[in-house]
Amino acid sequence: EKEKLIYEFEKLDQVEYIYPSDANFILIKVKNAKMLYDFLIDNKIVVRDRSDMPLCEQCLRVSVGTPQENKKLIESVKSFQV
Repeated sequence: EKEKLIYEFEKLDQVEYIYPSDANFILIKVKNAKMLYDFLIDNKIVVRDRSDMPLCEQCLRVSVGTPQENKKLIESVKSFQV
């Protein structure tokens, strides 16, 4: 599932960088982390905004979920408009 999620994130314009990780989460750098975070929370998708952490500006931490959860996440990020 993690590889599928990374593959889908790589195709999205909003995602600027995907940090390598061996854990069950993915750290992604996006164009507007705060707005995307708020949008996802409003859509009942829980991610972590790590923008206030040193060296993680504009980054969201995304846990790898079930196939259904990951699909909902990707579809929501695709539909996000600034």
